[in-house]
Amino acid sequence: MLEKRRCRCATCVGIVCLIIVVITNLFLIRPKFTANRLPEIEENGPNQERIWEQRLMRLKQATGSQEAEPDLSKAELLLQGSTCTPNKARNRLFNLFGDTKFDLSMSIFLDEHNKNSEENLRYPPPFGMEGAEPWLDSVLKLLPESGLPYHIAKKSCRRCIVVGNGGILSKKNLGEVIDNYDVVIRMNDAPIGKFKSDVGSKTTFRFMYPEGTYKDPKLFHSNSTVVFMTFKPKDLEWLQSVLTNVKLKSTKEFWKKIPTSLPKKPSQCRLFNPSILQELAFDILKLPINKGIMKKNVPTTGALAIMFSARFCDEIAVAGFGYNLKDPNAKLHYYDNNKMKVITKSWTHNISDERKFLMALAQFGVIHDLTGGLLQGG
Repeated sequence: MLEKRRCRCATCVGIVCLIIVVITNLFLIRPKFTANRLPEIEENGPNQERIWEQRLMRLKQATGSQEAEPDLSKAELLLQGSTCTPNKARNRLFNLFGDTKFDLSMSIFLDEHNKNSEENLRYPPPFGMEGAEPWLDSVLKLLPESGLPYHIAKKSCRRCIVVGNGGILSKKNLGEVIDNYDVVIRMNDAPIGKFKSDVGSKTTFRFMYPEGTYKDPKLFHSNSTVVFMTFKPKDLEWLQSVLTNVKLKSTKEFWKKIPTSLPKKPSQCRLFNPSILQELAFDILKLPINKGIMKKNVPTTGALAIMFSARFCDEIAVAGFGYNLKDPNAKLHYYDNNKMKVITKSWTHNISDERKFLMALAQFGVIHDLTGGLLQGG
């Protein structure tokens, strides 16, 4: 009898413990993931883990102080561009990020299939499309294409170069080298014209938004594809107006004069997927989320163009990157007289953190920096 009582007591204790565990899991421990929703959103802080930064520090400790890559002659750079290694950039990205979140399968353009994704409806522009849905629907109906242009898509291996606007490009005479790439990506209204010996003349994609668009239609490259970035709902209204030749009723929300026409067919226009911007800003750079409001948390267009190219390019080069913050009077752009101190006053970009990230991409060979500004820590 005594043994039976002990067994019953033990069974009761076991059942009580099991009930306690179940109740604790249900009510006290909040799971980060469930089957039908995204991870909980938390505000990023200064102590957020950045795996790429940790790996960069370990690389520096293992190899000592890193020096910039040696300058190659134009002939060497052209010879280097005669071959292409499939998946080179993507494989090195995985080496840098390991098993942390980095979604290379993410669509680079917005279309009918991904416009209502949870990521895109989480924040207002530029990090998402919350609040801009009516204009987004109207614009997407005007755009017949949402994939890579055929002449790029058909290539089995793609060599890409992202041409930054930095003053470091001046007098480098890299125009022929840049034009030798399969895909040339440029930003905003950076001119070519008299600078083509340094920056080349070929354009495949040009990232732009209303205030950063050429005012003179003659300056657009006829065969290029425009990648349109949305910083506010009004930007989509402007895009609709220039695609349909209907004048905007008001331009008060734009911070500078904008063009009233766009010399592009709808088939030459794409909408940039803001999920890429959201991923780079919040998941990778760990910039403050700030409820999706812009304030020192928007990556530069150049950094976004690199993350854009990582989705479809096998090899990625950059030129004209690297802010020399140690010299406030250094040339900011290759095409004007603005000085470096202008960018330090930016209220939208966190130049310091972004510079570290781009240096990590260069150090791990994800990108090849033709002008050397990133590996010099400039």
